[in-house]
Amino acid sequence: MDEKDIFTRAVDAYFQKFGEHAPAPSDPTTINEGGKDYVVLENTYGLLAVYEIVDDNTLKWSDYLPEGYSEDDDQRNG
Repeated sequence: MDEKDIFTRAVDAYFQKFGEHAPAPSDPTTINEGGKDYVVLENTYGLLAVYEIVDDNTLKWSDYLPEGYSEDDDQRNG
């Protein structure tokens, strides 16, 4: 699966979870930490969502807080 497709799927999953009026993510990124791959969605206000890439076809919501982010950056819990 290419990176653009995984980003599109992560953004779609995010809006499906939080609704069309949720803050829009900008510039999704992928990271690898602890041997796992993640898609990170954020905007200027902070971290919006993290999805673990379980395999080439599956994204799983994650409560993982990636390195470089603090609890203050985490917007997932309002």
